[in-house]
Amino acid sequence: MHPYKAIGRAAVALLGVTLLLVTGGAAPVVSVYSDISAESCGARQGRAPREHEVVRFACRVLGSFDVEMTYHGTSVSFVLRGGDREVRLGAGYAVGDKVEWRGRRAQGRFVPQAAIIRLTSRNPAGSLISALAVIRIDAGRPCTAAVLDGSARDANAQARGVADALETKSPCGSTPSVVGRETESVRDVLERTR
Repeated sequence: MHPYKAIGRAAVALLGVTLLLVTGGAAPVVSVYSDISAESCGARQGRAPREHEVVRFACRVLGSFDVEMTYHGTSVSFVLRGGDREVRLGAGYAVGDKVEWRGRRAQGRFVPQAAIIRLTSRNPAGSLISALAVIRIDAGRPCTAAVLDGSARDANAQARGVADALETKSPCGSTPSVVGRETESVRDVLERTR
């Protein structure tokens, strides 16, 4: 065998051992997406969203989780159900079209540890503002963990970092934390969260 090939193989083996030690042998955290657009989640009640008309969309998403969005005039409520618990969030305009799930693949299936959802409102000037809510999944049960400003330059990466760190945090039960500045969009979501 050529000496450079032996060195290359040794380096690859050393890198593999290093990765196992750093990650504890666990699979890497990855993203899986659920489409929760109006087209994917059929309307249960109402028709096209019109001012002052209640329209409810519901669908089964990842595994045994259910999502329900209720539009009433210019506000929306978002509910994520899992196990015997549900998370209720709200915004003054809309919910994003996707849920980003963060978790690991184990024995051929995806095991979520968090979900990220974008919520949009209108500020008094009429401009759209958004926040990202990070929902912890604790033993298949959701709880709101954090809210951050969706307009920050690296908001999606920040939300993923928060979601990935939840794996080592305590179980559900505390008040959602604010990541970064408490902006108008963050306050709007927190005020509507139950």
